[in-house]
Amino acid sequence: MLKNNQKMVKITRKNETISLKQKIKSLVQDLNGISPYEKNIINYLKIGKEKKAIKFAKKRLGNIRRAKIKIEYLNNLTRFN
Repeated sequence: MLKNNQKMVKITRKNETISLKQKIKSLVQDLNGISPYEKNIINYLKIGKEKKAIKFAKKRLGNIRRAKIKIEYLNNLTRFN
C-alpha cells in the first residue's frame, strides 16, 4: 500500500525510444547552440589543458561525474564538427 507522498514508478525497457524530455533537450540545444561556459571548456580542451577544463566544469556543474560526462560530450561535439 502506498502512502500519500509516494508515487508509482513506471518501469521502462532499455531499448525503448528516447523520452520526450530528451527530445526537447536536444531540440533546444540545436536551436540555441552551446552556452558560454561550454565554449570556455572547449577552448581549454583545444589548448590541451584538460585538467583545468575538468576543474572549470566541476565548478559550473557542481559534481565531478557530471563534469566528466560534459567534457566527453564536448570532445565528441568538437571532434565531429
